Amino acid sequence: MVENNNKIGFHYAGSKGWLLFWVIIFFRVALILFFLNGRFVKGEKTYYIRYNGSQCWLIFWFVAHYPVAFLLLFLNGVTFWSTQNRDNLYTNKENLYTN
Repeated sequence: MVENNNKIGFHYAGSKGWLLFWVIIFFRVALILFFLNGRFVKGEKTYYIRYNGSQCWLIFWFVAHYPVAFLLLFLNGVTFWSTQNRDNLYTNKENLYTN
């Protein structure tokens, strides 16, 4: 069986109610919330993004005056990391033993 590893999955770890509210009211805030509390799954890896400063101030400055928010992103930094998906590891192990 051939698996399609080109699919990208998005998962949001925060309140989906707030995310929906901000999608309707002000899309930029929803986008920032999604990227700060989300994870992206592609193939056998999961990618995370974490802002190292206060998320409340970042959202405030994106609403009030977004160039300041970009300065906050650059000054406080953003951490990117990835992990292996355990489900895919176990599936691949089983496939190794059955082939």
